[in-house]
Amino acid sequence: MFIAQSLLWTLHSTRGSYFHSLAAFLPFGIALALAGSSRWSARPVAAASLVACAAVSIFSLAQWDDSFNATYRRRAAAAAFLPQGRLLAIDAAAWRWITGRVTVVTPADGLERAACDLRRTDPRVLILEPAHFSAYDQQYSEGTRRAESDGIRIFDYRSRCDVVHRQR
Repeated sequence: MFIAQSLLWTLHSTRGSYFHSLAAFLPFGIALALAGSSRWSARPVAAASLVACAAVSIFSLAQWDDSFNATYRRRAAAAAFLPQGRLLAIDAAAWRWITGRVTVVTPADGLERAACDLRRTDPRVLILEPAHFSAYDQQYSEGTRRAESDGIRIFDYRSRCDVVHRQR
């Protein structure tokens, strides 16, 4: 069971913290504690190890829900306000998963530099969340948005290259 937990269901953390790095070793540590405790007072040590494992697991699940599921729920609620078209978002993979639509990552240095490149993927919707690249600060705070849901702001998007080429 411990080998399966470590090899088949590995952690997929985006945090990279020390705790996350060591969490894969927790089942092995508990197994070693149980094996080593068989020589001296096996029952109290085994019970304490299992209680510690349960406490860490419950804490981790609560932390996971707070860190990731709350964001997922906010995004899922905002998806109801999305117009048709491909999307631009900072977390393209999450939006692709939630909406099932093609989603392109917003360029970190803003849309102007990538306007002609974006024309190839033809995104029509820009999604800005409270956590966004600084190049989008003005758009997020002052831009004319189509909709907003819990801090997630939805904007219509047209590549300036696309507009210039259509006028010719």
